[in-house]
Amino acid sequence: MTERTRRQLLAGIGTSLTLATAGCGGNSGSGGSNSSADNSGDGLSGGGADIFDEFSFEEYTLNISLATTDGYDEIVAFDSDGKQFASTSVTPSAGQVSLDFADYSPGEYRFAAVNSDDDTVVSEVTEVLEPNIELVDWQTASETDMYTSENSIALTDIVMTVENTGNAPGELDWVGYESEEFTPEWSRDGDPNPMSSYGYSSPESQVESLSQKGRLDYKPDFNGGKELPIAVYAGQQTQLVDTSNKRLLTIRMEKDRTITEDPDEKGWKVQEGVEYDFTVTIGGESIDRSSITKTVTWENIGTSAGLTHQPDDALIATKQVDQG
Repeated sequence: MTERTRRQLLAGIGTSLTLATAGCGGNSGSGGSNSSADNSGDGLSGGGADIFDEFSFEEYTLNISLATTDGYDEIVAFDSDGKQFASTSVTPSAGQVSLDFADYSPGEYRFAAVNSDDDTVVSEVTEVLEPNIELVDWQTASETDMYTSENSIALTDIVMTVENTGNAPGELDWVGYESEEFTPEWSRDGDPNPMSSYGYSSPESQVESLSQKGRLDYKPDFNGGKELPIAVYAGQQTQLVDTSNKRLLTIRMEKDRTITEDPDEKGWKVQEGVEYDFTVTIGGESIDRSSITKTVTWENIGTSAGLTHQPDDALIATKQVDQG
């Protein structure tokens, strides 16, 4: 069988990423799988399972398990434009090699086992490396054990759970919030006006501000010092608490200063029973949007004029809206 050189591979990869494996062929099925996430994609493609056993990420380091090291001494990665992206030497009997993918862009990559003595490609394989960052759930802090009457967490702080079910790391670039229009339970004028969320925090505003200004119109204040963009590694589930939602989840109701300033009134308890649909959305340059809409109900609120230091049994409950 005819072997190709690295130069020939570079020339061919620029026009086609479906070239057959040179050398001893391998097989065209799934020769391996990615163990970094449960839903890791299709495994190896385009042959190469004779050498390339498994691909998995550890943060931004791509680990490649090798079935054999016979006949070659280098692993080279090429991006979808046919440019050499990364390479590493292979020692005899090495069971695994690692490549630095810190600056990678999601997409299809070709990996070649190369004999550097004559620059021949012994085996090659294509692998699609893509993150899939999803919003798994969100709750108010009062629904979690994070909220107590003694700490600085507010009832309305939003606790998000995000997960990367893809086979590669990715970045969460923005978070957006929207609510339906609703009417509060109480107004000092006696006739509450309909309200809706602040437009600057909407997904559309977030995407537009990043595109046109290079910054977010609304920048979440995550606890623990986390700041956007946030890396979410393959197979990782992480929790984010946006502590700036003292205003966002009140949806302009705090504009009625009688609630927050007048000691003769009953504080936020006057809005007990108010209900509205609220949507949390996450997104990024290399990931699809992921949204969850829930019905928010102010079930049990104390008489405090603030949203921190409410009673321990205070509750703003959420229930996922049936999208069917």
